[in-house]
Amino acid sequence: MIQLLINDQRTVIADWYTTIRLPKVITELRKINPERRIILHQDNASSHIAQKTGQYLTEENVELLDHPPYSPDLSPNDFFTFPKIKNRLRGQRFQSPEEAVDAFKNAVLNLPANEWNKCFENWFWCRQRSLWDQEWNSIAFSDESRFCLGMHDGRARVRRRRGERRNPQFFVERRVGVMVWGAIAYDFFQHNDVTLLPWPPRSPDLSPIEHVWYMMGRRLLNLQRPPQTLEALREELVVAWNEIPQEDIEHLIRSMPRRIGECVAHQGASTHY
Repeated sequence: MIQLLINDQRTVIADWYTTIRLPKVITELRKINPERRIILHQDNASSHIAQKTGQYLTEENVELLDHPPYSPDLSPNDFFTFPKIKNRLRGQRFQSPEEAVDAFKNAVLNLPANEWNKCFENWFWCRQRSLWDQEWNSIAFSDESRFCLGMHDGRARVRRRRGERRNPQFFVERRVGVMVWGAIAYDFFQHNDVTLLPWPPRSPDLSPIEHVWYMMGRRLLNLQRPPQTLEALREELVVAWNEIPQEDIEHLIRSMPRRIGECVAHQGASTHY
């Protein structure tokens, strides 16, 4: 781990960045192997995109990853390292800047390996697609959802004491329903050479098809005569699916860049979508 103290009221400019900060990082990374390949990811701060910085990185054979504009949260330091360490050090007092740096360094080194792995798994997935725009138009989003007679699947949340997990008093029989599988796309029939898009774990909020299930459920809920049989439910589901405007599908798919950015900002947790 490499860290540098910045004096109070110092502004990070290209001169300091290319003569002090970057040389120390590159020297440390190439200490064992001088020919080591280095790929640098940084945000679009003025010192990072300055001409002098670009020239220095070219001279040092450092490759630079593109960073989309207005997306500071795509940096793992922004959405993972700094918030995580601030929470761990909250409430502590330090007698000197050096003591604070040591505490920061120890906190970083003590982060479990599985947390780092999860951070970079989400970062790699989102980073690879953060610059996508028209590419999302060729993706078909598939999923399945359960629709029940009575518009409720019978599940109920209850409070229970420790040890009561298998108490029959808390068992609820699920209502009769239909499981529906579907897929949505912007122009799927023009791009029907189908491949599988890797999907990050525990991220259901990224898929726009979740909103399609909501729209279908809302339509069924507003029917004057709700279906009373499975056959009637199936028929209404087909009608609900066919009545979803293609414009709404396209709007949902165009929201994917925003979904990606918010997923990163929330460290892979649920988003408002």
